[in-house]
Amino acid sequence: MGQPILQDIADRVGVSVSTASRALSGKPVRESTRRKVVAAARELGYDIEASQTTSADGAHRQTVETSARASSKRIGLAVSKLADFFEMSTLVAVTETMQRIGYGVQLIDLEPDAPAEELVARLAGECDGMLLLSSPLTDRAIREICDPMRTVFVGRKVEGFSSVFLDENSGVRLALRHLASLGHRRVAYTSLSGSFWSNSTKAESIEHEAQELGMELVVLHGFETTYSSGLNAADALLVEPDVTAVLAHDEMLACGLVNRLVERGVRVPQDVSVVSMSDSSIATISRPALTAVDSRQGRMMHTACTMLLSNLALIDQGMSAWSAEHIAFPEAFTLRASTGPVRQ
Repeated sequence: MGQPILQDIADRVGVSVSTASRALSGKPVRESTRRKVVAAARELGYDIEASQTTSADGAHRQTVETSARASSKRIGLAVSKLADFFEMSTLVAVTETMQRIGYGVQLIDLEPDAPAEELVARLAGECDGMLLLSSPLTDRAIREICDPMRTVFVGRKVEGFSSVFLDENSGVRLALRHLASLGHRRVAYTSLSGSFWSNSTKAESIEHEAQELGMELVVLHGFETTYSSGLNAADALLVEPDVTAVLAHDEMLACGLVNRLVERGVRVPQDVSVVSMSDSSIATISRPALTAVDSRQGRMMHTACTMLLSNLALIDQGMSAWSAEHIAFPEAFTLRASTGPVRQ
């Protein structure tokens, strides 16, 4: 048998190769993961000296990193696809809240092609705690990288970590019952591409509620949270017969959808009603203004900040007894001009 390689260690522990490499080189990973990786490397006869000059030196490096984090007075804020985050005032509110009590905020943008694991691991090592918004990390990567007491998730529920997220059922129920009351019986939903937790949860809720109301649902797949994707969604909608209403995943997509429908001579809401499944100032300046589900992003972020600061206070007090908290926020519904009764 040849000399062991990093892949052998990663397979033995059940982590990624990048995590094994970070653990052996003294870079930020959870301490429990580091111990498992080092133990596996020794069992397999791997030359740890190449990644970590000596065990004592590695321990010293970790101590220095931990000490730096403890005195950093920084909160990490990781946002998935920052360019698509429509209410920047929400991020400003987080920054102001943290700055008032002496914390700086370090922001990273997790674009689809970005090395998310590496970026979040670096953030974890540089900050006292983290807020992760709609994180694209896998559950396994989260458990390898993130400290449960120092991490709060927003827009996603992760077992073992405190999190705030939307009760998708509440907003879906309000939207579909509104459309049903207007006589709509065949509706469409524009679903996102990718494996976002909130998108899959929302899609499941829409399918269930439509079935409960006796409505026929057409799911249009493969869109993005962009205006141009909304144009494509409208084209896809127009080839579906007898659809009288559409639920757009978000307000930017809904704006593109409405404008393309109008370009094609389809009146909103006289011919097709449109509901945005999220709300911001963008929905109010659309013409017609968009009927929308309000995700209450500001309240969610405020609660997430409070959770994280409470956890950090417990750490400062030397307390290790702790349990994760999950809070689901009910959505609200704002009626505007983009929905109306089915044309007779």
